[in-house]
Amino acid sequence: MTAPVMPWQRLPADLAAAMRPHLPATVGAVAAAVTEATPAFAAISDAKFARDVRTAVQVAFERFVDLVGTAEPALPPRVRDVFVALGAGEAREDRGPEALLAAQRTAARLMLRTASESLARLRPVDTAELIDLSDAITAYVDELAAASTDGYALQLREQAGEGDRRRRQLAELLLRGDGLPAAVEAAAARIGWPRLDEVTPVLLPLEQARDARFRYGADGLVVERARDAVLLLRAGPRCARPQLAEALAGRGAVVGPALGWAQLPAAVRLAELTAGPA
Repeated sequence: MTAPVMPWQRLPADLAAAMRPHLPATVGAVAAAVTEATPAFAAISDAKFARDVRTAVQVAFERFVDLVGTAEPALPPRVRDVFVALGAGEAREDRGPEALLAAQRTAARLMLRTASESLARLRPVDTAELIDLSDAITAYVDELAAASTDGYALQLREQAGEGDRRRRQLAELLLRGDGLPAAVEAAAARIGWPRLDEVTPVLLPLEQARDARFRYGADGLVVERARDAVLLLRAGPRCARPQLAEALAGRGAVVGPALGWAQLPAAVRLAELTAGPA
């Protein structure tokens, strides 16, 4: 089976020689232009972020020059890792992927301009060469964007897993009721519960656990047990008796008393007694 022809394989051999001497100046100019053209990035006054952008531009341009005329895949691991890390960084900073993808589109336009102008300094450039150049840069930047998107998604999954772990930790502490106050309060703060006043337990059929997680989100913790699930609701409007009665009507739920966190095991036991034998 014939191997597919890479878009950069069709590029003229003298393109690399034309671009390489201008890379140091080009990298700085493109990094500045990309940052300025992306509002979310332009608002960031952080030296590390500026260095990261410049590094990404440098790695991207140097790798593209190395690809000219070759049949190599776009991104070896060392290059791909740079853009995976960029995407992960955007997720950690709670920015959407749109800004990074917009910046990469800007970089693609500037790369096309830089490459065509560099080649034109050496000799006339025909239309077919410009088309091949455009195709190669588009395919190459698509690979960079895919790596960034993968990094973004991986980081979100990691953060979600860490968030779930922290929520389970707090739920276990609350259900035991014997944790040190400082440890319980710290565990609550890690999931965004700055205060632990009263907690209301709600017993639910196991099949209602997933819906309860979605319905109560950050206000509740759901623990699945052998025969049922326990929803732990922090104090607030959503755990008032009338609201709970309306929201949980017809769901086989049993609402326990709202008590301080240290008394939560007793509140769960009262709910179990109300529910009766399984």
